[in-house]
Amino acid sequence: MRLFLAIITLLFTSLAANAQPCGANVSQEDAQFMKPFSKLMRSYGVGEQKGIRDFPIQMHIVTKNNGNGGCDVKVIKEAIQNLNNYYINANVRFVLLDDVHYIKSTEYFDFDTKEEDGLCAANDVKGVINMYFCGTVQMQGTELCGYAYFPNSQSYLMRKDRVIMQNTCVDDNCTLPHEIGHYFSLYHTHGKTNFGSTDELVNQSNCGVAGDEMCDTPADPMIFGKVDNDCHYTGGDKDRNGQAFRPNTTNMMSYSNNSCLQEFSAQQYARINYAAFQLRTYLQFPNKVQSVPANATTSAPVATNNAPRISKLSGELDLKIERQAVPVELDGNLYRGKLAYSSGTSYQVAVKNGEPAFVYVVGADLKYDPQPLFPQSGQSPFFKLKDQKVLLPSENERYTMDNTKGKDFLCVLYSRQELNIQAITANMKTAKGTFMQRLYSSLGDKIVPANQISYTQGGKMAFSASTIGNQAIVPIVIVLKHE
Repeated sequence: MRLFLAIITLLFTSLAANAQPCGANVSQEDAQFMKPFSKLMRSYGVGEQKGIRDFPIQMHIVTKNNGNGGCDVKVIKEAIQNLNNYYINANVRFVLLDDVHYIKSTEYFDFDTKEEDGLCAANDVKGVINMYFCGTVQMQGTELCGYAYFPNSQSYLMRKDRVIMQNTCVDDNCTLPHEIGHYFSLYHTHGKTNFGSTDELVNQSNCGVAGDEMCDTPADPMIFGKVDNDCHYTGGDKDRNGQAFRPNTTNMMSYSNNSCLQEFSAQQYARINYAAFQLRTYLQFPNKVQSVPANATTSAPVATNNAPRISKLSGELDLKIERQAVPVELDGNLYRGKLAYSSGTSYQVAVKNGEPAFVYVVGADLKYDPQPLFPQSGQSPFFKLKDQKVLLPSENERYTMDNTKGKDFLCVLYSRQELNIQAITANMKTAKGTFMQRLYSSLGDKIVPANQISYTQGGKMAFSASTIGNQAIVPIVIVLKHE
C-alpha cells in the first residue's frame, strides 16, 4: 500500500522563500476510498447546527541528547490556537494533552523520513493525533517543513495518526493548517499530484471529479513560484480548452506564498467536517484519570488569581414550554429540541448548579444577536450555595418567542471564574459561523475539553465536569426549531 504523504519543503531560493511546495503521494487506493462519498463531502453539515468535536493531540518534542534544541511549548500552543481559529469553522477543535513527551535523541532531532518507524512506533499514543516536533526534517536529502497522512479504509489499523513538523515551521501560521487539511482528507487545490498541473477545467464542468474535487475552489494549474509579493498570480497557464487559469492564491491548500495562505473554502470545511465526524471517529482522549494535587479543592470556584488547578463543576438546565418539559436529544455537546415551536410560544427557564459557580444565560436566534438573559442589573452571577436555583425571567413571568423564525438558542455558561458576558456576546455577534462556532471562537481554550465533561442523555439537560487551569467554562446549549 502506498501511503499518502503531504510534505512541505523549505525553500531554496529567494523567489521560493515564501512558497509552500508539498510532495503529495496519493495512492490509487486512497483516492478510490474517497470517491464514493466525495459529492456528499462537499455539502456535509452545511447550514446545520452541530456540536463541536474535540480532537486530542499528543506533543512529542524531540531534543538533542543533552535536552537542548526542543521546540518551545509556548510556540506549539500558539500554533494550535491558530489552527483552531480555522478549524472551528468545520466544528472541530484541537486540544493538547497535558503530558508533554520529550524524546532525547540527537539522531532523531535531525530527522529523516526513513526513520519514522524508529521514532514513532515506540512513542505513538494510540487513538490520538501524535504530533512530533524535530529540529530538522528531511526526505531523500530535501529539507522539509513537515508531513501528515491521508485517511483511508485502513486508517484505524495503520496507526499512522501522525504529523511530523520541523521546529522552524511551527509558527508560520500555514504549515500546520495545511498538513491537518491533508489529515482530514483535503487535496491540494491543483489536485492529487505533487508538481503536476491540474486536470480541472477553468469552466468547472468537471470540478466534482477533477482537481481537488471542490467546486468552490477555482481550477489551479499548480502555482508554485508564480505568485508575487502582493499575492497576484503571475503565470500564463491555460487549461486544455485554452482558457486561462484564475487560481485563488490565498487558499491554504495551494502552493502559493506562505504569506498569502489564509483561508479554506466552504466546501473544504464541509469535507473536513465529514472526515472528522465519519472517517476519524476512532480518535478519542486517552482513558486516564488526572492526578489531583494534595492541596487541590473540588468544591468552590475562586474569582481571584488563586483559583485551584482542578475543580468540579456540574449544573442543570430545565426548559419548559407552555409548562411542559422540552424533549431533547444530545448531538455531541449540543442539545437539539425534538419538536418545533411557533412565534408567540411562552417558555420559562430554570438553571441550577451543583457546585459554587458563576452562571450566565444567553439567548439568540438566527440573526446571531446574542442577548444576556442572566444576570440582569442588580443580580449576581455567583451561585455561592450548592444546588442554588434561579427561575427566568421570574417566578411569575414567561419569555415569548418573537417573529424571527428558523432556530432559537439558549446557552448557559458555568464558570469557575467571573466572566465579562457583555464582551463575550459582543464577540459572538461579530464572529462568523453557527452559534456553536461563534461561542467557541469567543471563548477559545477556556471551554473545558469534551473528555472532561459528561453530558446527560435521555431528555435531561445536565452535565458534570472537571475543570483544569485555564479551562474553566462549561456550556449547556440547546437549539430549538422556530416555525
